[in-house]
Amino acid sequence: MSKNNEYRFPADLYYSERHIWVRVEKDGSVTLGLTDFASKNVDDIVIIELFLKEGSTIQSNQPFGALDSSKGTNILYSPVSGEISKRNRKIMMDPLIIVKKPYTLGWLIKIMPSSSLEDDLAHLMREGTPNFIEFLKNEMEKYK
Repeated sequence: MSKNNEYRFPADLYYSERHIWVRVEKDGSVTLGLTDFASKNVDDIVIIELFLKEGSTIQSNQPFGALDSSKGTNILYSPVSGEISKRNRKIMMDPLIIVKKPYTLGWLIKIMPSSSLEDDLAHLMREGTPNFIEFLKNEMEKYK
C-alpha cells in the first residue's frame, strides 16, 4: 500500500476515475468501495443510498448508489458489470465507516462479475502506475 500525502491506496486494488476501488476476491466476486481520497474530500457524509438490490444486474458505468454530503450529491458508478450479490447495509446506517475504514468495513457492494471482467479491469488504474500517478496529481490540484 502506498500513501500519497494523507491518502492511502492499497496496491492490490483497481481504481476508477470516479474514485471507486475494485478488489477481486478469491471466490471470483468483486468488492467495490469509495477510495480514501474521495471519502476524505466529500466532507460530512450524511447519507449513503445503495439503490440497486441484491440480484440486480449492473453494467459497467451504471450508477448503483448515491452519497449525500454537505457539498451535495455524488452518484456512485460501477466500474464492472455483473450481478449485485451483497450490499453493505452497515454503511447505510453509519456512513462515517467509509471515512474511517474505506478499504475494509467501508465497502459498498459485492458483485458476481460477468464474463467481461477482464475487459472491465483493463480500463481501470493500478496504484503506482504512471496513469494513476498523473490522475491523482490532477485530482489533488482540483481539491486544493
